[in-house]
Amino acid sequence: MCKIAKKNLKNYVIKLSTKFSIVTEFTSFVAVEHRDEVNILYPLLVNFITQLELIIKERRLRWFGHMLRMDDDRIPKQAIS
Repeated sequence: MCKIAKKNLKNYVIKLSTKFSIVTEFTSFVAVEHRDEVNILYPLLVNFITQLELIIKERRLRWFGHMLRMDDDRIPKQAIS
């Protein structure tokens, strides 16, 4: 087996082991450390995305309210009509 194929296979096994939290004789401590890092960062990432979605929704609503108050001859208001 060539070195590139071995490296790809190793990376694939590590990805599977971190995704499904499986430790086998083929996974190294790198996979375990990576999985721990992912488990720590995942809730933070989910929280960040949730907050970002709320900010985007709030700003869209604010912009829509601004658009409703615009004069009818304004280009942005004509674009949504």
